[in-house]
Amino acid sequence: MAKKKSDIMVSYLSLRRLIGWFAIALPVMCFVLGALFGHSVLQSSVSYYYYTNVRDIFVGILVCVAMFLLTYTGYDRLDSVVTTTSGFFCLLVALFPCAGPDARVGLFRIPSDISNTIHLTAAVLFFLLLAFNSMFLFTKSGPGMMKTVQKLYRNSIFIACGMVMIICLIIVAVLMLSLDPAEVESRHVVFWAEVVLLLAFGLSWLVKGETLLRDRVPLDSGLSNKAV
Repeated sequence: MAKKKSDIMVSYLSLRRLIGWFAIALPVMCFVLGALFGHSVLQSSVSYYYYTNVRDIFVGILVCVAMFLLTYTGYDRLDSVVTTTSGFFCLLVALFPCAGPDARVGLFRIPSDISNTIHLTAAVLFFLLLAFNSMFLFTKSGPGMMKTVQKLYRNSIFIACGMVMIICLIIVAVLMLSLDPAEVESRHVVFWAEVVLLLAFGLSWLVKGETLLRDRVPLDSGLSNKAV
């Protein structure tokens, strides 16, 4: 039984790591593969790579992340609801592309402006839920488990990642409302904000998956070496 429980924990941590690595890999793969094989210039946003040669990579990674989040079981009901809902919004981001050159876009061939509205709304809600998850749910400890030194450091990273995601969303909103759309596009404001958002998202899940700052506190340190 102990072995089975250990195997389950390893699989759980691996799932968290995969979510983190996929989030970090998305903008990198879009940019590199788009430039190498599609001769694509830097796009105005990560989402706009949907209209380049890396569409399959873009949609595939988003769907994988969405499926992982939808099947992820949290420590309590709130944790599960937040993660499942964020997975649903991630799926919407993948299925409903941003506004593009075609009149009708996406799997369902709906008008571009409607698809863009769904895409942007889902993306904002997705990142807000991720920020909430990072700041308020990842920072929790399991029942009866004391916080280790590493857990305290991890909590600091979780809170920082959540704050970065929220700040990036605010910055993008302010710039898009205050600057001319052509200027926003030429400066690639949305692209770089999305890169930072995805890095913060990925880092928080990598840390949660114990890729970084795994508990190493000695048993005689006065702190339990069991933390989540």
